[in-house]
Amino acid sequence: MKNDEEVDIPTQAEIFLTASSVKNPVYRALFVFEYLSGGRVSEIVRRMKKKQLENIKIDGKDFISFNNLYTEKNIQINRRSLPIPIFKEERLYKLASEHLNSLLDDDIIFDFSRITAWKHIRRIVKTIKEFSKNPFLNSNHFLRHCRLTHLVTIYDYNEQELIRFAGWTDGRPAKSYIQLKITDLARKMM
Repeated sequence: MKNDEEVDIPTQAEIFLTASSVKNPVYRALFVFEYLSGGRVSEIVRRMKKKQLENIKIDGKDFISFNNLYTEKNIQINRRSLPIPIFKEERLYKLASEHLNSLLDDDIIFDFSRITAWKHIRRIVKTIKEFSKNPFLNSNHFLRHCRLTHLVTIYDYNEQELIRFAGWTDGRPAKSYIQLKITDLARKMM
């Protein structure tokens, strides 16, 4: 793919529609957490307990904090905490609530292997093909591409914020993960 070629990333509404279509509450929650955290599947299923999710208020607004989320590829920062704005992404987060509400605080949220998780995520992601002609669609990090792009295009994250959120050591991965269109670039000039 050429550097100047635009890539279709599903919108948050399309991500929501896809998550809504998943009948099994465990796999629906896995899909939602994979997207919201922008993490790798192996980070999400790495023995994360329900008590690692904390309701917090920042400036009077509701967030869920993913506390001590494992970071697979950064030895310097092997754990990170991520804020998820419930006041902006409540519909999506509620899709994970059925599974979360069935757990006790010390329960592991996703008690299965990375391989099992990938099998279910890939099956769910296939439904996005209706919305997107994306070359990364079959990539293991497709939802990571989506979330990190949305952090830039919707939340105006800068490089340092992306590094912190994604658990990178520097900004080089942004070149391959962030898919900006000409309209995204123009929006910053308005």
